[in-house]
Amino acid sequence: MQSQTKIFQIDQRRAVRKPRSGAVIYASGGDVSGLATWCDESAGGASIRLGRYLRPGRPVVLRYQSSVGDNGTEESQGRVVWCRPLGGDGCTFAAGVEFHNDRGHRRWWSN
Repeated sequence: MQSQTKIFQIDQRRAVRKPRSGAVIYASGGDVSGLATWCDESAGGASIRLGRYLRPGRPVVLRYQSSVGDNGTEESQGRVVWCRPLGGDGCTFAAGVEFHNDRGHRRWWSN
């Protein structure tokens, strides 16, 4: 039964996820923000590791170093699709983010 569930979850994804590392700053609403790390990403979404629970359905903005290598910063807008604890300490969570409008990102150039 568990392998059927995993296959179903994989089939729901629209794009291949690729591992990604590095820091990402998240903001959700005016009162929730912090530092997270990438787990993986695709054209349609990403998963991040963070130190708090984010309620599914909340809008979220991710700001991170451009992967193009031009020292710019990119911003992606989306919504939290799922969030669950990692490990047994209750202090680390993984969250899935669905991006809006083909990643919905903007580039912010650094000086």
